[in-house]
Amino acid sequence: MYSLLVQANDCSLPEDTRLTATVRLSVHVEDINDNAPHFISDNTVTCPEDTPIQAVVTSVQAVDADSGFNGEIVYSMENSGGGSFRVNRTTGVIYLQRPLDRELEDVIIVTLTVRDKGLPQLASSMNLTVLVEDVNDHDPEFSQTFYSVVIYEDTPRGTSLLKVQAHDNDIGPNGEVRYYMSESGFMIDSVLGVVSVIDQVDREKKSSYSFTVTAADKGDVQRSATATINITLLDINDCVPVFSQYPLTLHIPEDAPIGSPVIQITATDEDIGGNAIISYTIPDQIDQIPFSIDKDSGTIVVMGPLDREHRHHYIVRVIANDSSWSVSTDVTIAIRDINDNPPVFSQSSYFVIITETKAPEIFLLPVNAVDRD
Repeated sequence: MYSLLVQANDCSLPEDTRLTATVRLSVHVEDINDNAPHFISDNTVTCPEDTPIQAVVTSVQAVDADSGFNGEIVYSMENSGGGSFRVNRTTGVIYLQRPLDRELEDVIIVTLTVRDKGLPQLASSMNLTVLVEDVNDHDPEFSQTFYSVVIYEDTPRGTSLLKVQAHDNDIGPNGEVRYYMSESGFMIDSVLGVVSVIDQVDREKKSSYSFTVTAADKGDVQRSATATINITLLDINDCVPVFSQYPLTLHIPEDAPIGSPVIQITATDEDIGGNAIISYTIPDQIDQIPFSIDKDSGTIVVMGPLDREHRHHYIVRVIANDSSWSVSTDVTIAIRDINDNPPVFSQSSYFVIITETKAPEIFLLPVNAVDRD
């Protein structure tokens, strides 16, 4: 609207006798719809993926420079992001229509249009980008729930044994995975998931280990998953055979037949498999002995005639060998006498001269006999 003041003067003389009149003129400019509405709100908004359905996501705002019906605006949504959102026609408030899942769709673009009520109707559009914010709604997942590794018991400390791996579909701290475990003797790199041995293991003390490794994210409310690790120790030949009998003494009769068993010598080895196979030997001695030993069973047998009267005992050294380690023990075999020798006089005949006498008993001479038994 314009306001004008109009004045009219006559032309009488002198001038100071002239008369005037004034009138105020108001000019009203009638609006025509010559301005299209336009958005003044941001074209990007964030929305957490756990936002409940029908919750307010944001509110858009548009203005129209026209007045009256020409300046009244209504909102509509040309592309609702697959039905994800709706807009209130009057207020421009946008509501969530279906659940969001950032892991499936992290950016949704919707097209908003604002129109005025003039004739002809004018409109403008805006693409609204909805960034779906991650929430910690996924547990970490191991690539496999069971890991198995076989190592030798002499594996050096600090050796890396295996690498576990877990993935979290969330992003940011919610998707950052750290690894933990509490098994003594082993450790895990919390970032890389590499499992290493930190103590010297011994199969003879413990042949296998089974423990749990945990993968946890760094969300405000942590989520986690577990996997099982089995470690089996392979044997090395690190144990010396041990005789079950200490140096011992035994007795056998001197008439023991050739081939008869005397005793079974046994040794044990804490190793397993081929490392625990023991062979037995009797080393060569200066004086030959009438005994031998079965290399597998450790049974000592008589291999020659025995004669207590010739030799009354033998000391037999037995060696046990597991291919890497050897030990020995002494077995004393005492020969027990049997009655295998007759008495023998010191001479085969005796001659004596006596005078006749009436004594009932007289001493003639001494005779002597010996028995080697």
